Amino acid sequence: MLEAIHRALYDIYFERDVLRGSRKVSWLRQRHLKQFEDVVARRPEGGLAPIPVVSDLGPEQIVRDWVQKRRPVLLKDAAAHWPAVQKWGFEFFDKHYGDEMVGIGRETIDRDAEGTSFEIDVEGLSIRDFVRRVGAGEDVYLKFNPILERFPELYRDLDYEQLGQWSGGDIKPQASDNEFYMGGANTRTHLHTELSDIFHVCIRGRKRWVLYPPEEWPLLYPIPARTSFVASEVNVLDPDFGPHPLARYARGWEAVIEPGDVLYLPAYMWHAVENPEPAISVNLLWHDHLRSLRALPLAYFNWRFLQKDDKGTADQFLDYFRGTRLPSLHG
Repeated sequence: MLEAIHRALYDIYFERDVLRGSRKVSWLRQRHLKQFEDVVARRPEGGLAPIPVVSDLGPEQIVRDWVQKRRPVLLKDAAAHWPAVQKWGFEFFDKHYGDEMVGIGRETIDRDAEGTSFEIDVEGLSIRDFVRRVGAGEDVYLKFNPILERFPELYRDLDYEQLGQWSGGDIKPQASDNEFYMGGANTRTHLHTELSDIFHVCIRGRKRWVLYPPEEWPLLYPIPARTSFVASEVNVLDPDFGPHPLARYARGWEAVIEPGDVLYLPAYMWHAVENPEPAISVNLLWHDHLRSLRALPLAYFNWRFLQKDDKGTADQFLDYFRGTRLPSLHG
């Protein structure tokens, strides 16, 4: 009960981050965080359990047992028959789209006494040059590019009818955001969360996922920003709990997914990803505002109506964080 009260206070402090410059509010927040840390330290340390894995389930079972209950699950080999899994690869994109220009992103998080900066630098190059750099062992990562929108013929290689059945609704290309990822070995995406349900389809290579449920966010040192994307200061893929003591008590899941696997993530599920080998995958973000509102009303209204990145475009997102230092709630 005491921990629940502190979590509720934490939510208030996070939402009222506009008051962080007030000395009185800052003093009260720091006092609360110290008390919260003392309370959390009384429970056992957290850790990562395996993500549940299922196979050969009908869509009714997936909807009933996982989607409706907002539980993450790995659907083993669920997309193994999709054309994308059968034919997409680095050579495929080199052959058909090699001359097209794309942007590769590099993420860095820097935290000091003043706060946190979350930087994403984007370098432009052709897909052919990108593929060659992956083959040479470079840790280059292609993301934030609307590949499917630029080349709509690729939509035919994804089974939206099956996705619609899994969601319990009707997912069409234009009713979802489609995020394409193609990266070299040892590339990563830092821990973050967002307000959409996600079906993540692994096309090539293996990918390691680390997940935390929404209720663990006070332990994950979220970076307060008015965007549709909330990042964490904690590097959960290679954790060092010294600067982030509360993260030691967070409970989550992990999994390594392979080509043909589909990972379902409910809205607000924290996730970090690394590619131990060159990999290709697709995120299909399923927007259901009523589900998001019911799940976390406070976060929904924050991200939906108060975000500065009101159109959610990659350029706006990058411009917001570039050169921006966000005062830490824990600093």
